Amino acid sequence: MTFLYFASDSFTSRAKVLTDSIKKFHPYAKIVHVNPGTGTLGSYIPNMAKDRLIKALELLETTKKPVTVIGADCELFAPLSELTSVIYPEDIILVPHVISPTPNRDYMAQLYQTGHANADLMCFQNTDNAKNALKWLISVTEGNEPSKGIFYEQTWLSAIPFLFNKVQILRNPCINCGYWTENIDVDNLIMVQYSGYEKGMPHRMSKYYSGPDVTGDVLKLFQNYDDRIDS
Repeated sequence: MTFLYFASDSFTSRAKVLTDSIKKFHPYAKIVHVNPGTGTLGSYIPNMAKDRLIKALELLETTKKPVTVIGADCELFAPLSELTSVIYPEDIILVPHVISPTPNRDYMAQLYQTGHANADLMCFQNTDNAKNALKWLISVTEGNEPSKGIFYEQTWLSAIPFLFNKVQILRNPCINCGYWTENIDVDNLIMVQYSGYEKGMPHRMSKYYSGPDVTGDVLKLFQNYDDRIDS
């Protein structure tokens, strides 16, 4: 298995948290880190989304091993066994932001633009089907176009289960946790993404978070992350 992540200089300490956690739970995995440029913290570097897809396809074609694309602001708390099994029967593995209906219309409307699947955790097997999916994503990903309701590659991911075969949607609530998760089960975490996290603000979880301040074990989780990053 190969783990691929993109991280600019401003994400150095955050990338180290990710790398250390991958090494802890997947000690034999290959880790590929690409520095896409000198983007500012929390910003999207032009073409990064598309370049990451191109790199994932290149790795599939050269290493012949499955590739897990992961965000540099993620951390593992257990093995990603549901994604990384070499005998997994599916070609493409995606994780959703929400796994049950919510009456929050505004939030669901946002997901229709930004995408129901998280582009910062997806796995592609070494098959023609998976490679064709990557090629299609590369062909349609041209950055952020909010006037068209497009958010980088993540919007397009929502179409993958309808356009390609052997797509698995993982519904484990402990795999893709972040500020969008209503009830984070700290005791059974597998992966957390500290998307939009602002240094010194563990009680808010993310600059995108609009709920009440977090407390208890969730606050401790984000405080622990805060203690390990520089900015």
